[in-house]
Amino acid sequence: MAVFRVQALAFVFWLLSLPAFADSFRIVVGSNVDGHYLNARIVARHLGGVVHVVPGAAGLNAANYLYNVSARDGSEIGTFTSRVFLSALFDDPAAKYDLSQMNWLGSFVDGRKNPNIVWVKSGQELIGGSDGSVSISPFKVLNRVLPNKIREITGYSDVNTIRLAFERNEITAVVFNLVGVKTVSPHWIGSPQVRPILQYNSGYTRHVEFKDVPAVMERIADGDKKRLFALFELHGALVRPYALPPNVASNKVIEWKVRFAKLMTDESYIKDAQKIGLEVTPVSADEAQQIAAQITKADINLKTSLRSLASR
Repeated sequence: MAVFRVQALAFVFWLLSLPAFADSFRIVVGSNVDGHYLNARIVARHLGGVVHVVPGAAGLNAANYLYNVSARDGSEIGTFTSRVFLSALFDDPAAKYDLSQMNWLGSFVDGRKNPNIVWVKSGQELIGGSDGSVSISPFKVLNRVLPNKIREITGYSDVNTIRLAFERNEITAVVFNLVGVKTVSPHWIGSPQVRPILQYNSGYTRHVEFKDVPAVMERIADGDKKRLFALFELHGALVRPYALPPNVASNKVIEWKVRFAKLMTDESYIKDAQKIGLEVTPVSADEAQQIAAQITKADINLKTSLRSLASR
């Protein structure tokens, strides 16, 4: 594991040292230090573009920028964290976008095959950390559908400060997607100090590498809460997704869809992605569009019930 981490860090330093191509297009991303940023750097290197960071609000600022400000000529695309989908699912007023109106190009990782996992520090009281930019956190939902509670500290600025707080033992529980951990914190996996206790995104299915870790759906007794949690899981379906803003000419959208479909199966891209622990399990543009529409157009009564469940 230590060797893997050194190799991954060496690749990251190599990647960040590379000069950018000409500014033929820009990839809008919400952070300059997480796995989404690193993957965006790889995508830019392979397709000939640059990365433009719009920080803040756990990625919502980047999504708001792409939807409301960015050029409509195909020269700007965006990549988003699951927080962007979670905020849309809960009709967060800070989310100034409509996912269903974006032109989705696909996702490099299928979150239904790479679960969100609750990671905890062994032998300690469970205290989770969440950012203060949005009102809904996974811990709020988990605490409403499961009998065991995780105390929560709010107010962290973004997911990376949460990760650092966990490393420093300021908090003892975090929720991170497996592929994100493999990219940024692979030393957690197999560590005696860090253990996974729950997983979700895939209903009752347990990930092949974590067969002993129960799925949240297995632990929910109430039928209504099961239905609500199934809706909640939608926000984690697309990991490393990319999209064009609305109102881009159809020929440009088709051009970008073709480029991304080819890149997701390109051996040289896959090789570079694997160097930072990124498993490539692509979701097509059409399926990504359908998932975005499911989140946006989910039954209003279910969404209202889910918001109520998480805010009580």
